[in-house]
Amino acid sequence: MAKQTYWPNLTRALLVVCLLLLAFGALPAGFMLVAKPDGSSLGFSASWLAGSPFSNYTVPGLVLIALFGAGSLVTIIGMIARPRWAWADMLSSRIHTDWPVAMSGLIGMGLMIWITVQVMIIPVSFLQPTLFGLGLMILALSASIAVRRADKRPAIER
Repeated sequence: MAKQTYWPNLTRALLVVCLLLLAFGALPAGFMLVAKPDGSSLGFSASWLAGSPFSNYTVPGLVLIALFGAGSLVTIIGMIARPRWAWADMLSSRIHTDWPVAMSGLIGMGLMIWITVQVMIIPVSFLQPTLFGLGLMILALSASIAVRRADKRPAIER
């Protein structure tokens, strides 16, 4: 009798927790930046944007809301509820893995890119390395699930 492992479930649970942390941080911050585009609600200075493509924090706030907030929540719904959406089924069949796994990997990479660019533009805070680490964790967990799934496919499909 083969020993049952709970590693795949633990990996997915950790990924959901990481995405929840990201969403619950990104949504309020994004709404605060859109509400007060000068950044004052978060203690940001408008002068930090000098040399960037932005004149205020509206667009960065919208990115936080859409990509890291709503995107993370939709991905979590996909991982937990597994809704039957036609676009999602088509995407999953083309990429040979679940769309929420691929989406979470993209969110992780996007967060790492976002933080890298942010460090080049505004002063560094303790939060930036923390968020970069969260993005790396999301990417690593997603890759772990995707690789494990690829290993389970018959050799003829690979």
